[in-house]
Amino acid sequence: MISVVIPTLNEDSYILGLLSQLTNQKGIKLEIIVVDGGSTNEAKKQLIDANVKLIESETGRGAQMNKGARAALGDYLLFLHADSKLTSDHQISRAVTEVASLSGKVAGHFKLSFDTADKELKKHLRYFEEKSWLNRAGTWNGDQGLLISRTTFWETGGFWEELPFLE
Repeated sequence: MISVVIPTLNEDSYILGLLSQLTNQKGIKLEIIVVDGGSTNEAKKQLIDANVKLIESETGRGAQMNKGARAALGDYLLFLHADSKLTSDHQISRAVTEVASLSGKVAGHFKLSFDTADKELKKHLRYFEEKSWLNRAGTWNGDQGLLISRTTFWETGGFWEELPFLE
């Protein structure tokens, strides 16, 4: 089983789309954990009706994701932002197979892609997309997701919690 940890704060316009994609993943059993950092809009109401483990937390992405990881039951943790979009119904099972096949302390992430109809904005964001596709050290960020074994995650100390945003 894979535990998917999603930090939220007023993410009502995104979260249901991601939850729908997660529900449609094939070849893998998912535990979905949403860690809310104090939403004041419709997000929490939407999540109460969804089939997820909803945890309330102090605001702060690192703190929220660590709290979700502590509640996780899966051997692997997949951290996703609420506005993430998956690209196939087998994306997570394939990613877990790849990461599990590697030895040592490893983690995986997805290529970064921004979904916008604004052509001028897309042109500027293309730089970050291409940089993430190089898969070099220093080109990873939270928007790409993080897939890591629970053991390796805690051995490396989890997320830094001092910043109110970022992970």
